[in-house]
Amino acid sequence: MSTANPNLTSASNQTIELELMGQKIVLKTSADPKKVEAIANLVKERLAQSEKRLKGNSAPHLAAILALFDLGEEYLEAKKRTSDHLNQIETRTKSLTDWIRAEI
Repeated sequence: MSTANPNLTSASNQTIELELMGQKIVLKTSADPKKVEAIANLVKERLAQSEKRLKGNSAPHLAAILALFDLGEEYLEAKKRTSDHLNQIETRTKSLTDWIRAEI
């Protein structure tokens, strides 16, 4: 698997060619090249991990599905942690606001 090699085609648009699981994929994006490279590297890493977990099953779509489930699980866990954190901040803010109002 090769690394992401962004080829800038204009100031706001770029074409990126990736090789994932033996397939060449061409993406056009206006996203930050460093962000695109980080995403591409994450995808490659996850696909490689999934391929190893399948132990010899050569169906690439199964590795891709497994990687998607792993990323989906991480996303939902991060979303819950973020929500919990925001709830804690709101609770603390209300507590401080109540304390300030009581002191005034």
